[in-house]
Order: sequence, then structure tokens, then C-alpha cells
Amino acid sequence: MKKALFFSPYQFFSVHAEPEVLIAESLQLEGYETVFVTCKGILAKNCLCMSVVPFEDTTHRERICRECRENRNFLMKRFKRKQIFLDNLVNCDEKKNIEDNIGKWENDDLANYTFQGIQIGKKTLYEFILKYKLLSDAIPNERLQEFRFNLYNTTVVATAMERVLGELRPDIVVFYNFFYSTNQVVAEIAHKSKTSVFSLHAGTHHQNRDRIVALSKVQKTGTLQEALAGKPTENSPLNPASMPLIEDHIQGIFEARTVWVYSPKTTRVSSWLIRKKISLPPRSKVVLAALRSDDERSAADLSLGPVSARNPLFQDQFSWLDWLAEFSETHPEITVVVRQHPREAPNRREQVISANHHRLNQWLSRRKVPKNMIFNRPDQKISLYDLFKITDLVLRNSSSVGVEAALYGIPVVGMGDDTAFDPLLQKESRTLAEYEKNILQALQLGWNLNQVYLAYRWYSYLFGRKEIDLRDGWRSSQNFFFRLQKKLAKGWARVQGLPFVDSSYCLKVLRKPLVNHYRLMKILLEQTPHGSKATEPHPKHCPQLLLKAVRESYQKTMGWLSENNDPEFQERIKKVLSQELSLEDSLNL
Repeated sequence: MKKALFFSPYQFFSVHAEPEVLIAESLQLEGYETVFVTCKGILAKNCLCMSVVPFEDTTHRERICRECRENRNFLMKRFKRKQIFLDNLVNCDEKKNIEDNIGKWENDDLANYTFQGIQIGKKTLYEFILKYKLLSDAIPNERLQEFRFNLYNTTVVATAMERVLGELRPDIVVFYNFFYSTNQVVAEIAHKSKTSVFSLHAGTHHQNRDRIVALSKVQKTGTLQEALAGKPTENSPLNPASMPLIEDHIQGIFEARTVWVYSPKTTRVSSWLIRKKISLPPRSKVVLAALRSDDERSAADLSLGPVSARNPLFQDQFSWLDWLAEFSETHPEITVVVRQHPREAPNRREQVISANHHRLNQWLSRRKVPKNMIFNRPDQKISLYDLFKITDLVLRNSSSVGVEAALYGIPVVGMGDDTAFDPLLQKESRTLAEYEKNILQALQLGWNLNQVYLAYRWYSYLFGRKEIDLRDGWRSSQNFFFRLQKKLAKGWARVQGLPFVDSSYCLKVLRKPLVNHYRLMKILLEQTPHGSKATEPHPKHCPQLLLKAVRESYQKTMGWLSENNDPEFQERIKKVLSQELSLEDSLNL
């Protein structure tokens, strides 16, 4: 019997654990034996699950460890999953040796720590840099003990997984998020025996992050190979059936329903109030330059090396700001609004101020900024989705702001710094002169229906082809009888002193394949699954109907944002809705 191994010690996060169990259920239907590697507390020194709270908060960290074990017990028992505990794979002598070996390394060299040829130090940088929003591999003195605990955990996992992979010899290994240091280690060890490795990750749909997921094969080079997605332009992938999903996602970001939306929710404030709040002259042309959160890139680059091919026009964000200052001086008729990424400051998810935030303050203190170059900082608490109302053009620098701007019809100009994006959604430049020319041309173009269509098409591609919809793996909590059943089960668990996890209880024990079983198995098995006669769908629809659906959706979502006393925004909406695309144009999209 073929075997699938799930490295799953972080079951405190239901967004990790629940789709892993569903995938295990699906593999079982294909005749696979599934085994979960979990944790009883061996990683309690400083587990990844504890990264959401301060290292010094011992009480909270212990509570997280306890809840993680309870979640694990509930899921593994309910779905009758076979478990192997990390704690049983590493003996006391090995743990002592790991501690001693780490202790021999000097503080300023910890990022170079290796174990059995594995660069544990570099891999461990990933979540550490993200937690403290750092820009280099220099470990702050006050965080040395915490980083040493992280090294200990990653080395324990390396020791345990060398053993279990050697003994079990699975055909495939699955985990959540390849970038986590322990998962990088598991992948490296698995690749030595030519075992296929797959990384699961939450999808881009903010309302269904754990239910519309991304699944990629991890290459030996440390890159992720996306499967089945194809190109955005193939086979007219905008499917009218995806419109409710897209609208739900849009409404979710407007209202900032989850902590994954960093921008404050829209207050549906009028354009003139936004202009007043950031001291903009009425009706001036506005170019929005959106800064990225640099520590996220630093974490990936320092841990793995550059993760994507880039050919940026600017060496870094501060050379870009220098250029923007010169551009502003040359074009006093244009106002450049520089928006700092909200993640750089304390927010709903983290309370850490980033190193890049301090660098920006230093840049501002030494640089004379033109009057028509205005900075929008997180402490102003202005929603991005309100700021878009007065924006004529977005300059994108590796973030989701480009596609979100395109939803309004706003043109986007890129700087060659990110390839994970539909190239038709933004204008790229090879030289600085071309960059300036593209900016001025895009300002002349203004808001347009073309951008809106491309944005919807991109989301349809993400939710329908690049990611896998597993929503039918959960029972609907809207059903009265199911709600009653869950309430009784919860009461029984409380009486018996047993753990109960609401969302996990909604997971189905699969008796038949999921709707997207074929797509899921084609990625994992790298072949057509047994008994399946399905083919990968290539939807084709009448372009005129597609454009009508997009136009109606645009009118509904923008209308919800619009105040009656907002003539500037309403004029922009009216301009977009008045435009037509020919049949030939829409086919080319």
C-alpha cells in the first residue's frame, strides 16, 4: 500500500490542520495509507504556534500548547488518523547533544549554524524575521535566547524526520507552508530519498482562506511548482459562475472582515473628505505609490535565496522614493501620495514596529520632500479602499494593491519587481525614461472598463484554476439539524471533559470524493486518479455575457462604496460604465 506522510505538528492553527485532514481523507479514497507526524510538547520551548504572542508571555504560550494538543486529539480521533509523535523519535541523549552543539556557536554566527549538512540557521531565519519585521540576519541581543530555542526545535525536527522518513519510506510528504523552517528541513530530507513533497497554503480568497487552497509541488531547488493553473489568458478563464465568489472576496476586503486585510475597513467617506484629510487640492491628479512590507521579502531571500526572478528599475524602495521626489518636482501639477504598508506599524495581527518603518523615518528626516509629495502613514487610519476613490494611477511595488486598484478601473504601472501577477494588469518599463512616459500616458487614459474586466478575470483564474476549492468538505452550519447535532455533541464533550473544536466538527468524514477530487489528486499523484474519467475544465463563455456580468458587479460594488454627496467618485464610476469593449477586444482579454 502506498503511503502519504503529513508533517503536522502545528494543529493550533485550524487553517493548517483542517485542509490537511481533508486531503488525507481524499488520499485514503485512492487507497493510500496516511500517517500524521504530530507533537506532544517536544517543541514547547518556542513552537511556531507561539509566534502569535510575545516570547515573554509564558502563560499565553502554555495555553497555546495545550489548545494545540486538544485540537490534535479532536481531529486525529474523529478522523481515525494514524499518528507518530516527534517526542518518541528523539531520545534524551540526542536532545542534550542538540543543546550542547547549539551552545558552542557564537551569538553573531547563529544564522550560519548547520546540522548534518543542513543549514538550520538560515532556514530558521524565516519566521523569526517575520515576527520581528527585521531586514537582515543579525539577531538582536535581546532575542538571542528565543532564536536559540528556534534552532533547537528545527534541529529536533531534522533528527526526528531523518528517522521516520527512513523507516516509513512514504511516497509523498505534505505539509502547510514550505517557507516555515521546520518544513524546509523536512523537504530537504525527503528529497534525499527522491520522495515527492507538496506544500499546502491558504488561498487568496479572504473569506475562505482555509477552504480555497493552493497546493504546490516543492522542487529540490527550494522553489514551488504550481500545477494545473495554466496561463491567465488561456481559454477565457473568466467564468460567470465565479462572480459570487469574487463579489464576496471584494466585500470582505472592503470591510476588512479578517486580520489578513491590513488596510482599515472602508468608512465609505466621500472623496472631498479624503482630500481634506491628507491636504490634497481639489481635482488634482493623484498618483498613489504603494510601498511594500520589506521584511516579508527579506525573510524569504535570507532563508532561501531570491525566490523569484526580478529585474527592478530601482535598487530598493528608497531609491524609488528618491526618484518619486524628483518626479514630483518636475510635475507640480501631479500629487504623488506615498502609502506606507500598514504592516510596518502595529496592527490587528502584530504589535511590532518594523525596521523598515525606522528607515523611512530616517529618509524623511534627511530628504527635502516636495509639497506635492504626500505621505500616508498607518497612524492616519485611512482605508486603502477610500483612498482609491481619488486615485488616478497606482504605482505598484510587489503587493496585492495592483489588482485591488484595477477593480475600480484604475490603471497600474509596475517597476519590474514582481512576476506573480497578470502582466496585462499593469504596464511595465525597461528604463526610467519609459517608466515616466508610462506614468504620464496612464494618467491620460484614466479609469477604464478594461482594467475592471482584467481584475475580475484574474480573480476568476485564482479561485477557479490556480487554487482548489474544497468548500464541500465542510458541512453547512446553516442547516438546523446539523446545528442541533453539533450543539448536542459539544455538550456531551463538555460533560466528558473532552476537547471540541467547532470548525473541525463541521469537517466531513469523506464517503465520496470531493467535487475537486480530480484536480487535487492530479497534483498529488501526478497522474489521473483511479476510476476518474474527468478532464481538466476549460470553460468557454460568451464574451458579451461576461462583460455584462462584470459591468453589473462593478456597478453594485462601487455603488455600495459611493455616498450620494460624492460627485467626484460618481463621475469616475459613470465614466467606466459608459465605456464599451468590442467583441474582438474581449476575446483578446
